[in-house]
Amino acid sequence: HNFGLTNSVFWISLTLDYPRWANKLPEKHWYLEVARAQLQQCELFFPNGDGTFTKEAVDLRESYSVRKVRHPNSVFPITTKLDQRITLYLRIKSDNALIIGLNLWTPKKFIEKVADDELIYGVFFGGMLILMLYNLFVYFSVRDISYLYFVLYMAGITLFEYIEMGHGLTLFEDSRGWARHSIISPLVWSTWWAIIMFTRKFLDTERYHRRIDHFLKFLQSFIGIYLFTSFLIERDVVSTWLSGFTFLGLLLLLGISFYSWSKKNENAVYFSIGWLLTVSGGALQALALLKVVPSAPIYLAGAPIGFLTGAVMISFSLADRIKRLQKEALEANERAVQNMARFRSTFNNAIEGMYRMTIDGKFASANPAMARLLGYDSVEALKRAGKEAVDRCFPGGEGQLQQLAFAGRLQMEVSYTRRDGKTVWVDHFTQMIRGN
Repeated sequence: HNFGLTNSVFWISLTLDYPRWANKLPEKHWYLEVARAQLQQCELFFPNGDGTFTKEAVDLRESYSVRKVRHPNSVFPITTKLDQRITLYLRIKSDNALIIGLNLWTPKKFIEKVADDELIYGVFFGGMLILMLYNLFVYFSVRDISYLYFVLYMAGITLFEYIEMGHGLTLFEDSRGWARHSIISPLVWSTWWAIIMFTRKFLDTERYHRRIDHFLKFLQSFIGIYLFTSFLIERDVVSTWLSGFTFLGLLLLLGISFYSWSKKNENAVYFSIGWLLTVSGGALQALALLKVVPSAPIYLAGAPIGFLTGAVMISFSLADRIKRLQKEALEANERAVQNMARFRSTFNNAIEGMYRMTIDGKFASANPAMARLLGYDSVEALKRAGKEAVDRCFPGGEGQLQQLAFAGRLQMEVSYTRRDGKTVWVDHFTQMIRGN
């Protein structure tokens, strides 16, 4: 039953028939499951046979410790007797989307169903926790902000599923105030902000897709406004906007990722596959709720499975991205070393005198031609000469150095007095390089 986003109270009647011709046991035990966690109200009215009813409540008003069946959903034990035909009434109210299934289980089948559920959600929550810890560790190791936004996205999705599905809440007994539906809207809006920020940083849209980057910035502004107003506007309105935005947003990001892939953005390959898995999982769950596919646990768990497999694929994408960045850095470093070697060869073998000097007036380096020009036997002898060599290079003294500092460059024809006393005329060009 899909009642959509509503605050209304719904009454459901169920008639159970236990005919003698189809059964042998004088009585049989069942579990009636209302397959929806965190219901504000869920009451079962059982007829006493005299026109009165016995009411049993299994909802957020009752702690898990006092429930007859300790389960996130509302579960009622029922006993039927031969030739008995009874009509039960359920009174249900939720403060969020009300999509429920009504299942009548034998105790054996219910145990099997719980085992299937716990396996699925155990893998989901355990897998998401491992991925969050791994990517957080990588973030602190490489300081790539993309990892942090990805961790925030996974944390938001995990907390949303934890609240929505209720699995694991039974461990906290009555400490459930922080896990109410009232925080879902701010949580999902915040998660969307992290998703878009991660998309921008990971796909580097500011560099490769400027128009898309501007559009994503606009979406972030839109999300910020609705995150703030979600505390002020009625929850029904916020939930409607959030549902519509989530549907369109998933398709939009899927389209952006495939567009980036088509534009040869190497970061978009695994990213596109990850989003495709995420969207497919959510679609599978929606089809199960709409009864297009069977309402088997594997289909109803489509969204958590899609989130987990998508997160794994995006983690692969992050690892591949770091690997490529490291490879590019190594290649750039190798090119720099090769360029430095070529520069050093040119510098040492040039026939023109070349030098580098510190701001305090000391030769940092020079080539052999410069040493010979000033009358020194070697570069080492030139550097050992210190101020003497500087005065020979700048015969105008402090005035020329101040002119260089003020103008940033100096070009002049000047006569050098070599160390051996000979005079040579040179065309002297020097330039000040700041920040190195």
